[in-house]
Order: sequence, then C-alpha cells, then structure tokens
Amino acid sequence: MKTLLPLAEAARLEGLKSVDFLPAIQALELCPELGRTLASPLLTHQEKLGLLSSLKLDHRAANTLVLLAEGGKISQARDLARLLRLRAIVTAGGALGILSSARPISEENRHRLEKATARRLGVSFVVLEPQIDADLYGGFRIIVSGVTYDYSLAGALRDLGSLLLEV
Repeated sequence: MKTLLPLAEAARLEGLKSVDFLPAIQALELCPELGRTLASPLLTHQEKLGLLSSLKLDHRAANTLVLLAEGGKISQARDLARLLRLRAIVTAGGALGILSSARPISEENRHRLEKATARRLGVSFVVLEPQIDADLYGGFRIIVSGVTYDYSLAGALRDLGSLLLEV
C-alpha cells in the first residue's frame, strides 16, 4: 500500500476522482486480458491510451491505468481506487470502514450501523463496505478509523475465554 501513496497523490493532483476510476476497475474485472495487454511492451503508451479511449474511460483514469500497467502495478488498481475513495470520504468529513458478518446484512441494517458508528466517532457520516467472514459465526464486526467494534459470536467467545483464564 505504501508504494501506492505517491501514485494516489499524483492521481489526486491530476484531478482523478474515485468515481472516474470506477469504470476502469470494472473494465479490468470484466476483461482480465486488458491488464496483460496494457502491461505489454509491444504497445506504445499512445496505443494503450487509444485502446482505453475506445472503452469510453475518463482520460485521467485511462492514463493512470497505463501508468500502473507500465510500472508493473496493474494488480494494485483496486487498492488505488480504494485510496481515492477514502480520500474523498475523509475530505467530505466522513470515514470509511469495513462491516464483516457471517451472512449478508440488509441495506437497512447497514445504514443503521453507519449512522450509529458516525455518531460514536463524531464524524458527519460513515460508509461501511460489507464483507462476509464465516469465521464470525454470528453477529458482526466493524473496523473504522483504526478501531475495531466486535459484536460477533467469535469475539464474545474469545472475550469469555480470556476472562476465564484471568480467574
């Protein structure tokens, strides 16, 4: 992730926003060959940009993808998108976190958890990215701003085990 910070800063200075970069990530996911093609030394920089413009990608996103590919870092495009999204959320007064659960959580419950977490942190809003983690067994875990709020069955069992060892 450290190697992406200078690239994220360069992308920000160029005016690249996460919303512009999302279609580039989707293009890479839909066509894995695209990443290998962009990394190919057989194509010139301009030819690569031309290929991406035919996909109707934002020129800043296209240029960033080509730079990632030419630097051998195309696999880190998703991480760069997350950094750009995090920067946008923090700039707007919010926080980005991960909501882990053993099973999918409804949108309504996710929104409730986002509001409660925002109040607890004292920020304008929180965006929680859902993630399935079968090891939690039940309940959920929120990681945001370096803090973990563990309301999972696995966490409760771990805490109970620690308590029993202290006695």
